[in-house]
Amino acid sequence: TIFNNSIVASSNSSYAIYAYLSSSMTTIAKNNINWTGTDAAGIYIEFSSYNTISNNTLNSSGTTGAAIVITGSGGVNSHYNRIFNNSIHVTSNDAIVADPNNNNNTILKNKILVTTSSGIRINGDNNNITQNYVNATGSGAGISINSANDNNIIDGNIVEVGSSGIYIGAGCNSNYVINNAVRGASAFIMAGSSNIVINNTFNVTIADSHAITFGGGSTNNTFYNITARVAIGGVGYALNLNDAHLNFTIRDSILQGVSGDLFVKDAVNGGTWNFTNVTNSTNNAFNINWSVNANGTLNVHWYLDANATYSNGTAANQANVSA
Repeated sequence: TIFNNSIVASSNSSYAIYAYLSSSMTTIAKNNINWTGTDAAGIYIEFSSYNTISNNTLNSSGTTGAAIVITGSGGVNSHYNRIFNNSIHVTSNDAIVADPNNNNNTILKNKILVTTSSGIRINGDNNNITQNYVNATGSGAGISINSANDNNIIDGNIVEVGSSGIYIGAGCNSNYVINNAVRGASAFIMAGSSNIVINNTFNVTIADSHAITFGGGSTNNTFYNITARVAIGGVGYALNLNDAHLNFTIRDSILQGVSGDLFVKDAVNGGTWNFTNVTNSTNNAFNINWSVNANGTLNVHWYLDANATYSNGTAANQANVSA
């Protein structure tokens, strides 16, 4: 157990706390950690699993590195670590990084302030990123799942960004993005496939940004109960179809842009897009800007309410109404 310490690391490539291979099941809690330098880290977990990192305060003005790093390689990885209730304030560092093949980690209820880099960056499967507050004002993403990582859950986070809010990378499949509120620039970027996105609010408050962007070969994603709004001038669409052949479904959602609600770029060369009960914020049909050379099939569906009664006006219970 590493508990209630004040730790300062000032050298390049140094770690304030380093947990290695045999140090699994360590508790790191209530420490005040400061570090500077290049390629340094506040807490570095390598080849180590089942650790608990909680209620620490981490601050850095270093130029690269991260506040908390989970890493491993060569088949020896770091799994089942719990990172929760930490307060992280960094300038040119990422806040929390899980490097490739590090799975089943939980990142919960952390408060993260990042000036130039990313808030939470995941390279692994089956991780749970829940109820964090992330403020990333620079060029990095608030929360990102990088390429070819599956079955992660991003749930109930509040993300405020200057660049991209939540990013699902190319080759990332079967991830769940649910109950999040994102505010700032490009709120949600989808480059993966077969992902589920439910009950999220994506609000753009920075000019020349889109609420939702598809790209990177994304296909077969499903969106339910989404509010995607662009609330500031410039070129901004609620839904931006960016490239290649796209298939997706969106249902029971609101799209509201300033340049239009749906934009289909020239680079889009096919795909099927199924919309059911999708309106803009005034409950009217959404507005479409379709580029001249773009190609795809847009299917727009609406629910039908039917009332079955007998000739005397009484309700026909359990009636079967078919079109």
